[in-house]
Amino acid sequence: MKSFLIGSLPFLSKNDALKFLQKFDIPTLVTLPNIDESEFMLHHSFKDLMHFNFQRNRVHKLDSKGTALPFSFLIEDEFFQEDFSEYKWQCTGPVSMIETMEMHEHDQLMLNDYLDKIILTQTKFNKLTSARPFFFVDEPMLGTSGDLRPVLLDFINKLKSHPAFKEVVFGLHCCSKIEFELSDMPFDLFSFDYQLYSKKEWSYLQSQLKDKLVAINWDSDFNPIQYPKSNEKFQSTSCGQALCKRDLLKVV
Repeated sequence: MKSFLIGSLPFLSKNDALKFLQKFDIPTLVTLPNIDESEFMLHHSFKDLMHFNFQRNRVHKLDSKGTALPFSFLIEDEFFQEDFSEYKWQCTGPVSMIETMEMHEHDQLMLNDYLDKIILTQTKFNKLTSARPFFFVDEPMLGTSGDLRPVLLDFINKLKSHPAFKEVVFGLHCCSKIEFELSDMPFDLFSFDYQLYSKKEWSYLQSQLKDKLVAINWDSDFNPIQYPKSNEKFQSTSCGQALCKRDLLKVV
């Protein structure tokens, strides 16, 4: 099985993070929020939107329109100097963005801004490398916001229709428990927290998603998990590692 990370690491050094990424089959363009707090998940996603910003752990609507900018990552320059045939990056999904914002009269404006930001980012990456991208949306709030599934479906389909995403492998990561049908979801890979499900529930997911399901062989602290392998072709951790103890990563 090919391995990759979720989206963040706890290192205080870019060099340490870049060395750690070499342990995995598919290098992941991670965030390093312990170096720069603007790389924490929500801050990173709301930063530099045309009409919104993230300050003091809250989303604020800007009085004047800003400039549309792509995501930037602390290790981006060094990351794309490496030679690889595949890579992964991810960002917050639209459902979790809406649920965080709590200004629902502006949901569509925010989603339009965010769609532009993601497209600008993939367009930038396509100029930096010809490697095949794996793009995941991280939806921690999807498990409790199943009524917003249509928002997620529409958002992903818009990305899929854009030329910048022509060769992209789409993935969904969710660390809350999903209790609705997934067969209509337009993703190539699904990464969930194995420990949230009963054996029977996970067996059903394996039968439903087959090799689209990502095997979870480590928890968020990189402790090994006794995972019941089936048809999976990819493996990862249950969640991001930004807050785990750095010493634990030495054994991976």
